[in-house]
Amino acid sequence: MSVALAIGPVGMARSGRVQEHLASRTRPGRRFVPRAELELSPALRDLAARLPGASSGVIVISEMSGPTGLPDLVALPITPKLESRLALECPPVLAWGDARLAAACSSSRALSERALARRLDVPEDAVRRRARRLEREGALLRASRGWLRAHELEPVGRLYALEAKVSDWNAGLGQALRYGSWADASAVVMAQLPRDPSPAITQALQLGLGLALGPRWLVRPKVRRLSLAHRLWASEHLIAALRVPSSRGQELPKPLGLGVALER
Repeated sequence: MSVALAIGPVGMARSGRVQEHLASRTRPGRRFVPRAELELSPALRDLAARLPGASSGVIVISEMSGPTGLPDLVALPITPKLESRLALECPPVLAWGDARLAAACSSSRALSERALARRLDVPEDAVRRRARRLEREGALLRASRGWLRAHELEPVGRLYALEAKVSDWNAGLGQALRYGSWADASAVVMAQLPRDPSPAITQALQLGLGLALGPRWLVRPKVRRLSLAHRLWASEHLIAALRVPSSRGQELPKPLGLGVALER
């Protein structure tokens, strides 16, 4: 027997916190989504509006292409760092090697190519070639004693990956765990659970994952300790999703209007 959620309008009092964006980069085609999962859409957004730090607004993106996987919803409680990054004239740093080098650089103390090569365990000439390209793109700055990371190039906040599932909580937790390689926290949102949900709750607790039945948290997601490189890499994928192509083929930030009341 399963305990099903009676899905209806939720979170109307918090809808003003949620700012929805369509990902500007999507994978070819669209995956099949069961109707029951689609009906969880209001619950996903209600949970996003109640995340830590979301009182000032939260950006949500459906099916954002992350470093790995395609979560049903990625949520970012808005921080001033997001505005700063969007204002930086630098394309998103989407290659893992680029993100790793950028994260290895400091924004306040220059590091030599030799020091970076030792830190990353790569040849010095490889660091030099990559650093020069990232300099042209605006991600790194050349200094007399080495390389600096642009001050605005840093994780823009905590990313939460939410996955909707009808009844297969085990598969949902597996997907949420995979998103944990780059998301600060991840969770599965169920339309229904077995009458005894304790196995699902126990597994979510053991894995540090969130588990919700509709708009109600049974287990809140635990924030992971990820490396700066992984957090920056994930953050740059969100920046890519928020950008739109200009008439010249360059990518420009979408106007977020973060200084005004957010609307759904």
